This record gives sequence, C-alpha cells and structure tokens, in this order.
Amino acid sequence: MNEQLQAAFDKKFKDTWFFEDVPLNHATPATTGRTITEADILNFAGISGEWAPIHMDLEYCKAHGYETTLAQHMLVYTFTPSINPSDPMMAKMNNSILATKGTKNWKFLKMPAVGDTVYTTSEIVAKDDNKPERGVIIIQMSMIDQNGDVLQTGEYHLVLAKKIFFEKQFEAAAAKAQQ
Repeated sequence: MNEQLQAAFDKKFKDTWFFEDVPLNHATPATTGRTITEADILNFAGISGEWAPIHMDLEYCKAHGYETTLAQHMLVYTFTPSINPSDPMMAKMNNSILATKGTKNWKFLKMPAVGDTVYTTSEIVAKDDNKPERGVIIIQMSMIDQNGDVLQTGEYHLVLAKKIFFEKQFEAAAAKAQQ
C-alpha cells in the first residue's frame, strides 16, 4: 500500500480492533443502563403481538404478586448489543463487524418490571480463526438489573474482519480509481 493509501486507511480505522486485535477474556462491566418504561412494553407489544396479561394488565400482575407489569423477554433481548453505546470494546469493533452470527445458549431467567434499569455486561470468551479474511468472536453477555440480578445470559457471536480484508478493499478501490 502506498503512503497516501496507508494514511487514508489509518485514518478510517484509527482505534479499530480487527479480529486479530481482539483480546481474549476482555471484559466490559455494566455502565450505561436503560430503564424499562410502559411505553417500551406497549410499543414492543404492538410490533411483536405479545399482548399477554403479564405485560399489559396491571390488575392481573398485582393478583399474581407483582407491583407492576413486566417487560417481554424479547424486548429486553433487543437491548443486548446496543444498550451500552459508550462501551469501549464495542466501539473498537464497530468498524470491523461484518455480521452477527447469532446467539447460542441464551437463557431468559427473569423479566424486569416497569421502572427497572437493565445493563449489559460482556466478556470475550473465545475466538474462532476460521477464514483467511475474517473470524468469529464469542462474547458472553448478560443482562442484569439495578440489583445485579441476571435477567438473561448467553453467547453472542460476531463475525469480524481481519485487517487484510479492508486492506484488499482499499487497494482494489485505489486500482479502480487509477483506471
């Protein structure tokens, strides 16, 4: 790569973790949270069709020992990868994420109630160096509430590019521009 192309590459990918840069056992503690509101539950029900009384009917909830309605498990799940925009680990990987491969061993343990605040914790527990230009990282994630109770937990699998993936793209773009 010539100097000008290298400078553009370095600028675009400043502070980026490519697959080969991601450290095993790197953990991110819970920081920024998200408080569950009645509007969250109602909006999610409108999209998902999950209108069960435990989510919609306050009197039903009180009759079953809850002070307020409870959030749908999948609503909380949707917060998992994005709840902490200030997470330095995710910020370093954002430019190199090629795809989400999905989750494994995901467990729904407890539903938060309206007014509960949920947080994400994460730790990189494995790396699968399965392709020449990309690999898969496995992040153990947990959703916890303001009391530290685990609401959901499981593995989140991300496909990350290796540096060579983007270097080839930059070189191809430069070659095309010279034609």
